[in-house]
Amino acid sequence: MFRSDVPKLSRSKEEEYFTWRLRCPRCKKFLLYDRTYEPNGRVRRIFKPTDPASLSECPRCHQRWFFYKQPDEIEILETHQSTDELRREEIELDNSRGVSELKRTRSVSEEWTQSYTLEREETTSAGVKGTFGVDGGPKVEVTAEQALKERFAISEQKKRTFAEEISFEVPPGVVRKVTLTFKRTWQHGTIRLTPPGESPVEVPFKVVAALQMDIAQVDEMAAAAS
Repeated sequence: MFRSDVPKLSRSKEEEYFTWRLRCPRCKKFLLYDRTYEPNGRVRRIFKPTDPASLSECPRCHQRWFFYKQPDEIEILETHQSTDELRREEIELDNSRGVSELKRTRSVSEEWTQSYTLEREETTSAGVKGTFGVDGGPKVEVTAEQALKERFAISEQKKRTFAEEISFEVPPGVVRKVTLTFKRTWQHGTIRLTPPGESPVEVPFKVVAALQMDIAQVDEMAAAAS
């Protein structure tokens, strides 16, 4: 039976970009085809998926986008930031027997990924269904996750590198102990999804926004170090 209240599925602007230009809307590379991922299914080549939450995937950069336009109003609200320690590195610069200033330069690098977390157990809603929009529509989790990836340009395949050059000048007769502490900065916030005619759903999230390095040093005089 025909249902007039079920909106017609239409391709997303990203899928239209691929269709007309044969290029990935993310990396802009030329493609002969894209892959489609249906939630609870596997990534494969599907010309016309039936699940409104289906995602297309670039076979080159492996980033994804919605195959169909989403009926939800999506708002990402950033709240506060927090930090946690990733690792520490100890450096000792011994100039205890020197008669002139010791100068050293060290290149420091750390590879990191832009991790993220959807705090599903803290998701709040008011009478929301498990899916949005049309019957069998996009799940809260799928929609929120994709919106987060697009907002912060997250790709599981992409590694990021923190690199910095540090210069040290140690006076004669001194042993300098340096501690490098690498910390991740997490951006916290809420993804608010509002299905047409329904109450909004709020999904808390946190995503690694940056990597930073703190430097601490302690000097010991030669007599104390011997």
